Amino acid sequence: MILYNTSFHVDESIENDFLVWLKTEAIESHRTFGMTDPMLAKLLTSVGEGCSSFALHFHACDHSVVNRWERDGQPGLFAAMNKRWGQRALAFSTTMEVVDL
Repeated sequence: MILYNTSFHVDESIENDFLVWLKTEAIESHRTFGMTDPMLAKLLTSVGEGCSSFALHFHACDHSVVNRWERDGQPGLFAAMNKRWGQRALAFSTTMEVVDL
């Protein structure tokens, strides 16, 4: 099982609008590529004054789902985010393998 995380750093002035977009457009876009079980968390540690940070997690059954998302889905989603908010919303993603405890 793959855990796919995208971290977002968002200017507080757009936080409410950003969260609406994230909960509707971004999550649905991930789901169309086979990502499941979305979970959103707000980071309690600050990365900078006037900035909020969020982590959006999904599960993927294997690397092919992640590869397809990163090739065909993520570029358009990040481009739309950049067009809408520019440098006021930044993102980066990491792929992790879930290890049994």
